[in-house]
Formats: sequence, C-alpha cells, structure tokens
Amino acid sequence: MSKPIDLYELPPQPHAKRSRLLQHCVLALGIIGLWKLYSASGPVELSPHANLDAQVHADTFDWFKLLPSETLEWVRCYQEPFQCARLEVPLDYAKPHGQKAAVALIKYPSKYPVGHEKWRGPILFNPGGPGGSGVSLVRGLGANMSKIIGDEFDMVGFDPRGIGHTTPQFVVLNTQAEVVTWSLQYPPLINSTDDALAKLHGYWKIMGE
Repeated sequence: MSKPIDLYELPPQPHAKRSRLLQHCVLALGIIGLWKLYSASGPVELSPHANLDAQVHADTFDWFKLLPSETLEWVRCYQEPFQCARLEVPLDYAKPHGQKAAVALIKYPSKYPVGHEKWRGPILFNPGGPGGSGVSLVRGLGANMSKIIGDEFDMVGFDPRGIGHTTPQFVVLNTQAEVVTWSLQYPPLINSTDDALAKLHGYWKIMGE
C-alpha cells in the first residue's frame, strides 16, 4: 500500500505563490483606499500629550537641499529607515534638453540590501487622485505595506508632476486657510447619500482641471 501524501512535504507551487501575492496586493489596495479617505477628511490634530519636538523633527526634511540627478541617489530623510531622492527628468519629453522637472521619491527599504538573494526589488506606489502624494502615502503606510506584501521588497512612492515636493509645483491654494477650507468641502462617501456620487465626480473633475 502506498504511503499517504503529506501535503506539508510538497514543494510550494508557483500558482500558490502568485495567489498569495495577489491577496497581499488586494489588502494593500484596501489600506491605500482607507488612507485616502482618512487623509482627505481634514488636518490631523496632535494629542496634547504628544512629544512635539520629536514630531517636528520627524516631519522636517528640506527637499531643496537634495540636488536632483538623472540617476536615483538615495539619502536618509525624515526618520529611520526612510530614504529620499529627486530624479531629474524633462518637463516636456518632446524637448529633452529644455526645462527640467525634479520628481520627489521616498523609499521604505527592504530589510535585505540590494543584491541579497532574498531582495526582490521595488514596488512603486502612485495613489492617483488626481493630486495624491506618493511620498505622503509611503511615509504613512510604508511600514504596514512592508508587513503585508513582504519585507523583501522596497516600498517606493513618488509625487507626480506639480504635486507635493516635486518641482516645478502647481499651486492653486496659496494659504493654509484655503487648504483647510477646501478640505472641509470634501464630498461624502459613495452611496452614503443620493447625490454623493455626483458630488464626488464634480469634486475630482475640478481637481483634475
């Protein structure tokens, strides 16, 4: 009589690995969606018992002291283990020798160095929007994304052209008061009211223009 098959002795199948990776990606997208809703709800208030000095230090990084380059030159930024870079690209690819843009990128690195047998490369996040900041996304969720997707990957986010720390910047709201006022007008969740979808469509249409 043949020996019963022990499933725990079977080598992992490629389709099982792909399925697990797909599940991780779906979870990651869910977290991104929740983060976008939370971040759009208004400014974050610090607890009165928070360590303000540590908060200010962690939130401070002078992007303009980081020289743009045509290759990614990562430097330490914000708090450990984040790294930042500014990638120089043509503002208009039809005029490659014309005005340049400097794209801001941030990385929550894998625990394995580049070249290590367990390092599996970067995963690039663009939160969309329009107007979403990939730098803010990875700063806020990089550690959680690494736990969900796997710490063998680098979590990399960037600010699209005209957004956040990427230059040249496209500025519509000139003061913090205008930013807060605009944030207070954020429409309700889809299907929460009869006209929620129409309001969301109008809001993002204005943002896109």
